[in-house]
Amino acid sequence: MAKPPRIPNLLPWQRETVYFITICVNHRQRVLAEPPIWQACLDAIARLNRWEVDAMVLMPDHIHFLAAPLDRDLGVEDFSKGFKYLVTRALQPAWEWQGSEEHLPFPRR
Repeated sequence: MAKPPRIPNLLPWQRETVYFITICVNHRQRVLAEPPIWQACLDAIARLNRWEVDAMVLMPDHIHFLAAPLDRDLGVEDFSKGFKYLVTRALQPAWEWQGSEEHLPFPRR
């Protein structure tokens, strides 16, 4: 699968960037709605020291985030790779992650 191009950040420098990020389980397996997985997600977010997560919604087969990089030059891939690595390392699950979707950034109000 070809890697999509990175969406440029066209917001003024004084505006903070916030991304809407979706991370899915491969083949959309419904495996995420479990308390140990929720805790692993919270622990992973706490360790992502280059990102501020404003919201997270855990669904049975995917997760939504509103996340802001502390460095404007960080892309969503940095968040996605770090989050997936930390959760996978904590749980060692039988399932795998799918790629993540990058949506246009919008300014935080």
